[in-house]
Amino acid sequence: MRETVLAAILPRDWMNTPPLAAAALRAALHAHNAAVGLREVEIDFAADGFGDALSAYAFARTRAALQNTAPPPFATIYRVWIDDHVQVSPVEHIYPHGGTAWRVRVVRTIFGRVGLAVARSDGVTLWVSDPASGCPAEHFTYMLLEAAAARME
Repeated sequence: MRETVLAAILPRDWMNTPPLAAAALRAALHAHNAAVGLREVEIDFAADGFGDALSAYAFARTRAALQNTAPPPFATIYRVWIDDHVQVSPVEHIYPHGGTAWRVRVVRTIFGRVGLAVARSDGVTLWVSDPASGCPAEHFTYMLLEAAAARME
């Protein structure tokens, strides 16, 4: 799957590569789906997100080229892309704790649930990581995006 996607990368063609790479990932996921078992919406979400992240990289590269500056490293662009997709649920779940009430909200990134925001009654908010409910494909996706970005240069 990795080589199929990377073969679709056009070096230095920053604007055309993201949709081509996303289409290659979509096709590769369909080809391997008997072993993976994704639903169609999950394949679309993975491919579209992959293309969106590569577009963020392509945009940063283009902007740097136009400004005659060094582009930021891929890891920086990726982190900003992830941060731009963080959502804290507006729905609060109330949990009694030690005679007080804690307000708990779910925190998600583009890869799904990653933790909880726990607002204690004393005004302190605790941010609790929940790696057990993270996306198992997140590391694979990062590594594939990093390789795709390197090939785009």
